[in-house]
Amino acid sequence: MGRDAIASCECGFTATVPIGGGQLDFLTTFYFPALCKKCNGLVRVNLLEKSMSCPKCRSTGVVPYDQPELIKEEGPNRIEWDDRYLTDGAYFCPGCGQFTLTFKDVGICWD
Repeated sequence: MGRDAIASCECGFTATVPIGGGQLDFLTTFYFPALCKKCNGLVRVNLLEKSMSCPKCRSTGVVPYDQPELIKEEGPNRIEWDDRYLTDGAYFCPGCGQFTLTFKDVGICWD
């Protein structure tokens, strides 16, 4: 079962992002938010694909949001799924270019 999170920044940037996979596709699908370096957007990637790419511009220059280069500071509240997680800390915001993006669990699960 997957879950949704909200990414938000004080600049006004917001996005709802899925994390995980469904009951029928969890062996081949693990959605996770990523930064596309080409189109500078927060996008959903499938971490189980051999070559992750941006669904908008098809660039392979995507970085999952749990990578150190996108994290300034981890927060105390985690959104965990398997061995991956996001927090309500300070992440790189594609809207303003600052490390002021946070992730919050919205408690909505999907299958």
